[in-house]
Amino acid sequence: MNVHEIFHHFVRLYKNIADKSDFYIDSQLGLLIASKIHDDSFNIFELEKLDSIVFTELQHKINAPFLCLPGNKVSTVDFENFMRQENLIKADVVHAKLYSNLQSFKYENNILNLKVKLVENHSDLVHFDKLSSISFKHKEGNLLKFFHTYAIQKYKMENLYLFLAELDGIPVGTSILATHDNLAGLYWDSVHPEYREMGIASAMVKKRMDLARHLGHDKIFCQAESPSRNLYRRLGFISVGSLPTYISKTVTPAC
Repeated sequence: MNVHEIFHHFVRLYKNIADKSDFYIDSQLGLLIASKIHDDSFNIFELEKLDSIVFTELQHKINAPFLCLPGNKVSTVDFENFMRQENLIKADVVHAKLYSNLQSFKYENNILNLKVKLVENHSDLVHFDKLSSISFKHKEGNLLKFFHTYAIQKYKMENLYLFLAELDGIPVGTSILATHDNLAGLYWDSVHPEYREMGIASAMVKKRMDLARHLGHDKIFCQAESPSRNLYRRLGFISVGSLPTYISKTVTPAC
């Protein structure tokens, strides 16, 4: 498993949601998924070809900021040069990390009164949205729009599991497990600032590792940004590689 496979799994998470929604999908330069939400957290572009004219046309067409990452058909150097040429903003260098031999993993919750549960109703999803907006700086309510189909399907979607962490009944964290393509990936980890450094993030990772193990997976991976790299290292994840990500912040009105 290489770094591009792991990052493509993340893009497929968006694609699977898009297939059940009315999102815009384009494959001219790779895989562009635009949710119609004006926030880069909910629009993603896996770039496979570098064409300035088509890229600009697509920016105008979706008229919303997006996260952009390189696909496996373009070199990282060429991708970064193209991003600078197109005036995108570098977000982070994101590390792909892998945990093997998942079947030998033993789950333990060592935090008293902490419950990591599946999102099962509208109230849970509202709490998920609010916590996510704090950590990922998106507008409150945008995640509810993004997961609208998930709600319509009674909070059950094949290969997608949303988790809400509660401490003494108070919602404090969010996380997602996605298991499409026979691969298990960890996403959308957030903990309320007032409850960080208490082991809640670790507990959410372990809960999803345990579910992935029960679903028959032997490996699980994540894309770790700067704040969470040490967390995954402590839990036994090893680095597979890294890729730069860029954000389109300046949106030119469509003609």
